[in-house]
Amino acid sequence: MKQMRLHFSLRVVPVMVLTVAVWLCCAGNSVRAAGGLDERLKPGIALLEQGKFADAYATFSALFEQDPGSAQVNFYLGLAAYGLGDYENASLAFERTLMIDPNMQRARVELARSYLKLGVAQTAKSYFEDALKARPPENVERNIERVIAQIDASGKRNFFSGSLSLGINYDTNVAASPNSSQITTPGLLVPSVRVDGEDADFFESSLLQAEHRYRINDSELGWRSALTLYNASYFHEHDQNLEYVRLATGPSLVQSRRLIDVMLVGEYLTKESDSYLNAFGGQLRLAQALWGRHILAADITAMSKEYDQAPDRKAYNLGLSAGPVFVWGKNQLVTRVGLDMEDARDGEGGVEEDELSYTRYWTQIRYERELPFGIAAYAGYRFQYVDYKSDYAVFAEDRQDEIHDVLVGVRKKLPHGLAVDLNNTYTEARSEIDLYEYNRNLTSLSLQWSF
Repeated sequence: MKQMRLHFSLRVVPVMVLTVAVWLCCAGNSVRAAGGLDERLKPGIALLEQGKFADAYATFSALFEQDPGSAQVNFYLGLAAYGLGDYENASLAFERTLMIDPNMQRARVELARSYLKLGVAQTAKSYFEDALKARPPENVERNIERVIAQIDASGKRNFFSGSLSLGINYDTNVAASPNSSQITTPGLLVPSVRVDGEDADFFESSLLQAEHRYRINDSELGWRSALTLYNASYFHEHDQNLEYVRLATGPSLVQSRRLIDVMLVGEYLTKESDSYLNAFGGQLRLAQALWGRHILAADITAMSKEYDQAPDRKAYNLGLSAGPVFVWGKNQLVTRVGLDMEDARDGEGGVEEDELSYTRYWTQIRYERELPFGIAAYAGYRFQYVDYKSDYAVFAEDRQDEIHDVLVGVRKKLPHGLAVDLNNTYTEARSEIDLYEYNRNLTSLSLQWSF
């Protein structure tokens, strides 16, 4: 996973990148850094020169594990990451290089190039200006000045980013059928009823997440819009097919260490191609940089829901959540706690809460570790406790549910922003009512593209 930062991607005009590339060619060998060359680096450098960036990255990662304090190892690790299109890890490697050897001007140039690719043009500009202070050759100096001028003239206002995921999934309990096929129903004339057992099925899924930010002049104010499209298509259980759309838009404040979004939110869900849910509301999001690369994130969401297949039913939902994100070395730890309160009414002017009104308390934790060869492994746990407000007449008792989700997965980075992800989520639901107790395994294999 890419490490979280409080800057946001934008696409700098191609002529800037082209100019930098021309300048680097004029500056001399595009792979070999100045200074004596460590013999251990030669196999990896040969791979870089052949354009085998994944193999080179694996080679230099192994050297990094052995000697993290080597400026040259970090420098060539950064070049390999840059060749893979992993500009964030490239920038981190070049930053480490300069911490070890502040006089390695080539690393400063490569760091500027990485920031330019990440869309952080002003930061890139500052590193280019630092490189000018080292009095490079005249032709290099002219090209740096041209790039800086283009950054100043670009007047970038629009920032785009997003991801697309295409997956094949296997669900062992498509309808979340209960563990017991015989359900006790004291509220009915019959003491119990029989229900269907678990049905397993494969399904295809697609997830598109796209974001656009518009910056107003050169201020910290702007406008953010985010779109989410999700589709699940089952091979056999077609009544479980889903299409989901979410659109959020509103003003945004982006500062050096703080992000605040205030957005209007609309959601639409279909089930088996029939309209199922419409929701509209608002969201307040906050991200605050802490020390190092750690972040505190929080949000408040308020939504009004209408169920198209039950026209008399409406619900009002308030959600609160917050938690820190810790990033150190090759590790990332995301923690979150939250509270959801849903007030479901019976419609037609009714004011009594019905059986679907609830308060949900939840917490989750997820850990990810970068491994050699562009691989990352991750694991997570989520716990939910749901307290429903009214008795279920059919079951003649209150309903409280506990839901445990355990996630494990692995991801492999590929060139051009691509990645392959394999994960499994095991769910165990426990309830005061037998009907809502179930187990489930969901295994997913997906191809992801970040842009």
